[in-house]
Amino acid sequence: MEMYFVDPGHFHASLVLREPLEGVSGNVKVYAPEGPELESFLEAVGRYNDRKPNPADWKPDIHIDENLPKCPRRGKGIVVLAGKNSRKTERILDAITKGYNVLSDKPLAINSDDFPLLEKAYCLARKKGLVILELMTERKDELNIRTREVFRDRTLTGGSPDSPCIEMESVHHFYKEVDGVPLRRPAWYYDVKEQGEGIADVTTHLVDLILWQCFPDEAISPEDVELVSASHYPTTITPGQFFRSTGENAAGPLQVYSNGTLTFRIRDIYARISVRWDFEGGPDTFQAWYHCAGGDVAVLQNETTGYSKKLFDSGSDITPVRTLSHEDHFSLVARDFLAYVRGEKMPEWEAPNTLSKYCLLTKAVEMASRE
Repeated sequence: MEMYFVDPGHFHASLVLREPLEGVSGNVKVYAPEGPELESFLEAVGRYNDRKPNPADWKPDIHIDENLPKCPRRGKGIVVLAGKNSRKTERILDAITKGYNVLSDKPLAINSDDFPLLEKAYCLARKKGLVILELMTERKDELNIRTREVFRDRTLTGGSPDSPCIEMESVHHFYKEVDGVPLRRPAWYYDVKEQGEGIADVTTHLVDLILWQCFPDEAISPEDVELVSASHYPTTITPGQFFRSTGENAAGPLQVYSNGTLTFRIRDIYARISVRWDFEGGPDTFQAWYHCAGGDVAVLQNETTGYSKKLFDSGSDITPVRTLSHEDHFSLVARDFLAYVRGEKMPEWEAPNTLSKYCLLTKAVEMASRE
């Protein structure tokens, strides 16, 4: 099976190749412009090939172009997208139109103009028998899996806009290490018109967790979801910080709208999620609180050299969980995707829940921009 990478400008693209993928040709095809983003992708793939033990054996076939040809064999070609988000939705639709299956990093849409294109892509994929799957790696995390199991026997209390029954907070850092190497961000990562705002990016994982954990195996339609409020505020990035992160110069301080909060309702359940991006500092963290009739549940995650994680159920500390790192989860999702491409049935809720999520988040960006 042929795998095509289109403009792999985000490091998540290379993580798909971190482990072997059964049935995928080692001659991966890369369609991208020349520049540091392509070089970073190739360097990462080279590290996987050179590691000991268990080296990979990928042979990138480079095409200095961003335009895919028509798929040579319908249903056999697969496209991986992880780069500029301003063109992500357009590229998903283009790949489906040309006959490819699509494995895409988040976000699939970053504004209200993108959402109709995403709906069209999913509709066309269904008609053509093709697969679109988002890299929702958090579903592979052992702690999140355990939390999902808790909610099979627990009723959420509903809450209200002022006192939601689900609260989540995620803190990230622009400057950090990945696989032991300082992460070089592309300059466009600091442009929300290219990358998307914080409430259109990291929030994709948070909303997905709520749908996946609290409504397990249920299809949620856009009519089941109501946006209550949305706000955003910037992180200031100095020219010195920008240079450390990208290797490029900035004319002055940048105001990056990477932070925000949104409150929403899914059926009768109210939730509030917040995201914050600092330039650097401590580890990335995630906290979640679920207020349930049978006792509250709290989840705490702290990324250090690995992930230190705890699940608290009704005040008692369930054994802390240390798992596979975030980087390990990409190949696990890729294997699920390949199974769907080969004919395994995708869950009925996957497509409608993804579209409902992006209907909510693109409306949130629009609402926050008006505030």
